[in-house]
Amino acid sequence: MNNKPYALAFHGFLGEARDFKNLDDQFTYFALDLKPIEHNKLFFNQDSLDSDVRLNTNLESWDQMLIRVLNQTEKTLNDILFQSQNDNQDTAQVYIFSYSMGTKVFMSIYEKLMDIKNFKNIKFKLVFLSSHFGIYNNSQEVELKSRSELNLRFLDLLKNQNLDFFLKEWSSLPLFINDPKIETSWSLDQIKHYFKFWNQSQNFDLAEKLMNQKFIDQVFVFFGELDQKYKDQALQFEYKIKSSISNLNVNFYEIKNRSHRILLKEDFQFLISKINS
Repeated sequence: MNNKPYALAFHGFLGEARDFKNLDDQFTYFALDLKPIEHNKLFFNQDSLDSDVRLNTNLESWDQMLIRVLNQTEKTLNDILFQSQNDNQDTAQVYIFSYSMGTKVFMSIYEKLMDIKNFKNIKFKLVFLSSHFGIYNNSQEVELKSRSELNLRFLDLLKNQNLDFFLKEWSSLPLFINDPKIETSWSLDQIKHYFKFWNQSQNFDLAEKLMNQKFIDQVFVFFGELDQKYKDQALQFEYKIKSSISNLNVNFYEIKNRSHRILLKEDFQFLISKINS
């Protein structure tokens, strides 16, 4: 019998499964690999895909990655349901931990998951870490223009520089003030692919997606005190939720003296203490 709650974890850009290793003491967790992988390593038949999601590259498109992750998530949730039934539990409770880009990935596949009949027996608790909620201070066009300029800047830099130089430049962004040094297993080709293709995908309004979702039991939002961009996102999300007629149970927590990468051991100790309180 499993005595620890189940969790699925979705990492961010440059991240990997080990980012969530500090969940191990408290959760039976499964971490998804969201890095773009080669087509010949995909877990589904590419011929079944619409032609408009194919790219002239040996790495998967954003839509192809979503299909792969959807398939893996569906299999994992079915395994959890099977184990819960063996433990004589009619329903399963699953925590979803998603960091930065990982939140957009999970919410992109969430509605498709809810169309699967078996999963009506799952209650989700969502834990958003440094997440973009699709709420724009400026017009969406201005935000997308700014992101496009960022993509071009780093694509240009990546033409002639090595991985260490890129990581130094990436870490110098205001987003990562007071953050530990970034290490990654992403290759330069995967990073270039992200900026050329993946980072063009639009964020969507999570408040609209989440309101009155009867399969979501609770939502926890964590953000770093020094991460002004995503702190603003969280505060606007809080205002939008609380000013609506939504029954969504959302809790907001600021982590002091921390910025965007709230993935340290002490960060997880803090957020687990809040989740369990």
